[in-house]
Amino acid sequence: MGRIAAIFHRPYPVTRGWRTELAFVLAIVVGAGTIFLITKPFGLSELSQDIATDYLLSVTALLLIYALIFQVLVPELLVSNIEEHWTTGREILYTSGYLLGVATIIYTSALHNGLARWQSSDLGVFIFMTLLASLPPVTFSVILKENWWLKKSLAEIEQLNSRTSTEATRQHGSKTIKLHGSTQETLELNQREFLYARAQQNYTEVVFNQGDAVAHKLLRISLSDLLEQLPGDTTFRSHRSYVVNLLKIQTITGNAQGYRLGFKSCESCALVSRRYTASFNTRYTQIK
Repeated sequence: MGRIAAIFHRPYPVTRGWRTELAFVLAIVVGAGTIFLITKPFGLSELSQDIATDYLLSVTALLLIYALIFQVLVPELLVSNIEEHWTTGREILYTSGYLLGVATIIYTSALHNGLARWQSSDLGVFIFMTLLASLPPVTFSVILKENWWLKKSLAEIEQLNSRTSTEATRQHGSKTIKLHGSTQETLELNQREFLYARAQQNYTEVVFNQGDAVAHKLLRISLSDLLEQLPGDTTFRSHRSYVVNLLKIQTITGNAQGYRLGFKSCESCALVSRRYTASFNTRYTQIK
């Protein structure tokens, strides 16, 4: 039982990026709506052409709006706050709840168009049957995707770590950089001392070497504005909340969500989210 429970606590990516999620939503909703308009299943063919078409168009429009909100907008807005705690179990619950919402939209639209009759005793049966029908395939799908992403991450990490251990790092300039916050506060350090930066609400935490120790400095500045002040040849935005120095990465580990980057003498780590792994692999390979 412990091993089974552990499956539902594995890290799982909140989103693959809004562009990918948007393309997926449009393909599924518009594709399904088109197929239903052509085939008119579930007795819709017995209705007049106008009624069946109006019903399917209205349902498709509602489902498209619903999917854009809960499959694209909500994950994109919450990813920074919940990604580190998102698991396969939570993804299964979220997806099952989302599908229950889809079924509710279809059912209430049918009621509104007079295609079904409301009976309060049917509500419990409706919820139970929807969840019963959705939970097994959703659970199987989420676990399968988590396993695929995990294997993909581990294979990529093995390749990256082999390059780290066998190839010499290219020579890059060692210049002094000045980081200016929105206040009068500035931070001056050598390019090679910078480890990574992490966004924290209205501030950005800069992590850097100070002698043999690791220092932390909060600057009132957005991560995007800070990135513009860093040398572009050695730094990379690896996550919505992280910018890293590619030259200072010592270890790379990971899971289905992406990578975790370790730095010498630094207890904390930086993250590479799933949406950035492909571009990170390219940049890291080029610089090593």
